[in-house]
Amino acid sequence: MKRNLSTQWTKHLDVDKKESFEKLLRTNVQVFTVLRSIQQSEIDDIGRRESSIQDFEDGNWANKQAYRNGYKAALNDQLRLTDFIEG
Repeated sequence: MKRNLSTQWTKHLDVDKKESFEKLLRTNVQVFTVLRSIQQSEIDDIGRRESSIQDFEDGNWANKQAYRNGYKAALNDQLRLTDFIEG
């Protein structure tokens, strides 16, 4: 079953170009699979660092956590853009 493509990919295109661009994206699944793997690895790494007790020894731990939360949210947003390759 073909999953829907996020409109973020095609909202900048004229209607007549959307179908060919979607086809281009769907034929590059290998690239997106590697990209998803890299992003997931980054998210996992953030999770490991979040649970490090050593972070609390630094007076700026709250700033570090806020940064990690934002970075993790951005990575998750990017992952959602490539949901169309799953399934």
